[in-house]
Amino acid sequence: MPAAAASINSFKILGDSFIWIEAGSRARNGVRYGARGDRTLILDDATAIVEQVPLVKSMSPNADGHTQVVYGGENWVTMFRGVTPVFLQIRRWNTRLGEFFTEADVDATAPVCVLGQTVVDNLFGNEDPIGKTIRVHSMPCKVVGVLQAKGFSATGQDQDDFIVMPFTTVQKRITGTFWLDDIFCSAVSREAMPEATKQIVALLRERHHLNPTEADDFNIRRPEDVVQAQLATSDAFAATSAAASAARCTSPFATYKVTTSIAKAAIASRVTIVRATRTMVCPCSPECVAIALFLMNSFLSLSQPIGSKRIVGV
Repeated sequence: MPAAAASINSFKILGDSFIWIEAGSRARNGVRYGARGDRTLILDDATAIVEQVPLVKSMSPNADGHTQVVYGGENWVTMFRGVTPVFLQIRRWNTRLGEFFTEADVDATAPVCVLGQTVVDNLFGNEDPIGKTIRVHSMPCKVVGVLQAKGFSATGQDQDDFIVMPFTTVQKRITGTFWLDDIFCSAVSREAMPEATKQIVALLRERHHLNPTEADDFNIRRPEDVVQAQLATSDAFAATSAAASAARCTSPFATYKVTTSIAKAAIASRVTIVRATRTMVCPCSPECVAIALFLMNSFLSLSQPIGSKRIVGV
């Protein structure tokens, strides 16, 4: 796909005129912080943005983390996101089965959840998950919906490996805190995004009582930065994959028949690849290990992914 077309498609996938505000400053004393670097965002900040910035049409708070989910004899480690129903529109998600939770569920701190397809595959297989109860962080949680699968991102991250719950449920029943990790917003149009971003920065600085010499204690990620990082990693992987092909390595991993988030471990000169219930071992030359380590560094250089997997060097 040409770079321009890939960029436009990535913008659409990211969300509807998407503005992403992370807790924590971008850089401090030479050290880069992202979400979870500091506890700096609260619900009142999110509410103020949608009420006082006219160029923002919708907003969803986000509180997230990783946890184990259990159903019957199956378990899976995944990411949870605590949001509101407007998250669907902001991030351009659709439900495939069932329905999304409601504002009434948010108000009631209801123990309900919507699953990504990867979680469904690993907990339920071919069984219909709607109406079933899973355990999330030891909390019984009713499955009310399943999201339409998006597949893997340009950086190989599994975009379907997460569950979604009301943010009130996450804060009161899982994390036990009132801090937000992110605020997701939609501007009234893509053209309005720069000005909306400028107004959000001014509003949050005023609310956080920052003087002119102090750095922001939050970070607004520009969609073009996210897209460019994805495209750069995708191009670098393509070049690395081509080098592996030239070295006559025909493993599924080296030829990108499986994606980066499938890589689970690089051990000496063998790469073990785990995906759901299927396991493949590549006994090829060190080219495979080089690719795995390259991808590990790529993952660690990016912000937190949607999925829960990492490449681990042992």
